[in-house]
Amino acid sequence: MTISRPLLAGLIAMLAVLALFWGVLPLFTWRAEGNARLARAQAGQAEIRALAEEYGRLAQSAPAEARQQQSLFSLVNSEAGRLQLARRIEAARPARLREGNGRGGSVESLELRMTGLYLKQCLEWLQALEAVPGLRIESLNLQRTGQNQLDLDCALSRPGGAP
Repeated sequence: MTISRPLLAGLIAMLAVLALFWGVLPLFTWRAEGNARLARAQAGQAEIRALAEEYGRLAQSAPAEARQQQSLFSLVNSEAGRLQLARRIEAARPARLREGNGRGGSVESLELRMTGLYLKQCLEWLQALEAVPGLRIESLNLQRTGQNQLDLDCALSRPGGAP
């Protein structure tokens, strides 16, 4: 049984066409769909980044404005509540407003005593206080009491104060 050359050439051409339609063309379609998915994903990611930046700006500006409206006492109390340390406050004594150092305005101050803090809680508390704009820790005294616990005495001040 011999196969003629024209028949063999026709079979090869048919196999080439089938390979083109079932192998190569689907690869190009798959690649084009993948590129379209990639472009949609990149656009979505860019939108998420823009929204995250906008949220970051709003989150920074709103609390700073709200913190300036609060008295120092309520600011410290709200920060302690946020960190779940409010029950650790033993005493908080607001001092009366005093005049600033020749620059005009007044300075609001507060003496605070917290008991039974672990070192991690103490560091979180001090970091939260340092993050408040304009708030100064005038004095800080840590005393070890019991197993791995500290008592914290500090004096805080902030220029201006709430009206």
